[in-house]
Amino acid sequence: LAARGDYAAERDKFPMRATLWKVITDLNPYLPPRGSMVQVRFWDWPIDPAAFAREAEINIKKAQALEGYFASAQRELEKVRPQRDRDPSLRWRANFDTTYAQTIAYQARLREYVAYISAFTSNPRAITNVHGPARPTNAWDGAYIVRTLVNDPETKALRERATELYRQTLKAHVGTPWAARAKFELARGFGIELREDYEDPRRATVRVPEQ
Repeated sequence: LAARGDYAAERDKFPMRATLWKVITDLNPYLPPRGSMVQVRFWDWPIDPAAFAREAEINIKKAQALEGYFASAQRELEKVRPQRDRDPSLRWRANFDTTYAQTIAYQARLREYVAYISAFTSNPRAITNVHGPARPTNAWDGAYIVRTLVNDPETKALRERATELYRQTLKAHVGTPWAARAKFELARGFGIELREDYEDPRRATVRVPEQ
């Protein structure tokens, strides 16, 4: 409940907290100008193959750049990791544990994303209109799955390390939001799959009244 400036000054006295804050801030999708670069398309992919290919090229480049940032963030957090055990705040320790695990896990996720989207661009799934004739497929939506395409030793090591860290977070921070997040991350797997979706075209014409 302290003033924002006082809180920031206290936070920055601890190198671990300051580094962790920088990583989180750098990845904030609501902060320009980096916001658009820390998000890759997951839902509402165009159904037209040419439009899909254009979006795929853009988002694959973003995913590759973002993977590089996560690798850099991992290294920065590892430099201050010895201070984690000495930090007096259990909240900051839990925050560190979860964020550190995510920097590793998301490298593996992004590798999977690039591989899957590349493969889908070359060989898209057949459209079967799974929602029925009244709701014909007009978009692809992403879904998380356990199955993975990328299984080279380095990527497997990333997945195994992230899984280990999430389990440690579950054990160390029972009953906290950080444990809940770790449980969620473990359950959704590292893979991606695009599935047929129907977006009602009338949504684009709906105007939200000004407040």
